[in-house]
Amino acid sequence: MSEINGVINKEELKSGYQDFLTVGKLKKFLKEHNLPDHAKVMIQRVEDIYFEKNHWDVYLKEGERSYSYRQWNKDIQNEEYLNERPKLKEAKEDLHVFTEEEIRGASAQYHPAWSCVRYKGEGDLLFIDLHY
Repeated sequence: MSEINGVINKEELKSGYQDFLTVGKLKKFLKEHNLPDHAKVMIQRVEDIYFEKNHWDVYLKEGERSYSYRQWNKDIQNEEYLNERPKLKEAKEDLHVFTEEEIRGASAQYHPAWSCVRYKGEGDLLFIDLHY
């Protein structure tokens, strides 16, 4: 996963990123192109260079990995692992406690989508581009 350079908050999403894909634009696209309900949604893969060198910001959302890091820290603090695994009693100081920076780095990273795309002969797939 790329290094986090900048973070977008909800207010920045609302005030900036005006030309990006919205639910309204998505609904309009789906109606105009009559995509079937079983159409798979394809998301454009972009290179890390967009985030690392071109300074694309990301919206952070805590997910399974960051939650597990927080749970791990909580279990260490409550000595849950020591009760379950007696051998760890001697090594408590060796248990890694995740920092807030590490937890933040484990969050899912999102970036606003740019647009829907229709390709000839691919009427059963919805393509969403992350950039123009």
